[in-house]
Amino acid sequence: MFDPALRSHRLRGDLTGCWSCSVNYSLRIVFEVGEPKEIAGLYAETIVLLTVGTHDEVY
Repeated sequence: MFDPALRSHRLRGDLTGCWSCSVNYSLRIVFEVGEPKEIAGLYAETIVLLTVGTHDEVY
């Protein structure tokens, strides 16, 4: 989720607490990252996808 190619970044304003990443030139994904939880002895973060769309659709 934080590969440099995705250009992930924190959002502000009404979307404070959320993140966004780029799928391609026009498509974005807005998501939240949950607290790490232990699953079968490993720690994993929960990622909740909130919306997918163009820049104007998701912001």
